[in-house]
Amino acid sequence: MRTFITEWPVFCQVTGKDPLGLGAASTSRHSQTLTPRVRSVNKVVKSVCPYCEVGCGQDVYVEDGTVTQVEGDPDSPVSRGRLCPKGSASLHLATGWSRRYEVLQAVLVQVGPWRLTRE
Repeated sequence: MRTFITEWPVFCQVTGKDPLGLGAASTSRHSQTLTPRVRSVNKVVKSVCPYCEVGCGQDVYVEDGTVTQVEGDPDSPVSRGRLCPKGSASLHLATGWSRRYEVLQAVLVQVGPWRLTRE
């Protein structure tokens, strides 16, 4: 129990040399072993959010031909690296369970000399 309290970030912040919690007081054994989610990506593709007419910039992370992460593009003058909730969820456009993988095509059939209808 005593070890748990001495490793608690707030205890380290109050009793240590890091009163603002910006350095060693804010880390733990677990946080020191974490790696970024996008470390293993093959390439980063610049894109534009498809939802509204604002045109926020996106960084699309691709690993082995599959989109794995979508983040705001910090180089975009429009959004400056920020995305709205719909833009943040645009990963599901490419990987969602309801995505269609075949092309939907309307076939026009001539009924009379002037009128076309969809079949």
